[in-house]
Amino acid sequence: MKIDHERQQLVLLERDETIRILRLERDEQEQLIEKYQNQIKQIGINLEQQKSSLLNATESQDQFNDFMNQKLQENLQLENELKVCQSKYDEIQENFNRIIEEKHQLTEQIKNLESNQNDNENVQVKFQIFRFSLTNSMI
Repeated sequence: MKIDHERQQLVLLERDETIRILRLERDEQEQLIEKYQNQIKQIGINLEQQKSSLLNATESQDQFNDFMNQKLQENLQLENELKVCQSKYDEIQENFNRIIEEKHQLTEQIKNLESNQNDNENVQVKFQIFRFSLTNSMI
């Protein structure tokens, strides 16, 4: 009986450690989500700044040809940067969705572990009652 009790205690300790680890992983994933959201926001700000710089360009007749050549080059660069940003955004979005799914799975695992903990505690109480009644019946 003492061994069973110790084994139950060990199982409970292992379960508590698993819950702690899962919560840490969930917290790390929430931090990653926040990081990715900040990156997405910064990419949007950068794109808005680049759009703004395009709109603020002067269009004087003497500088028109130089201006157009410069803007063509900037547009090519912006298209390339936009492709890179879109690619990063898509990657971040995929990671975000994966993290949300993993968070959901971790939450379900925590719920299951907590349910198991409640079941184990109920079994432990029943065992204590049984042991008490067995002890009283032997007296």
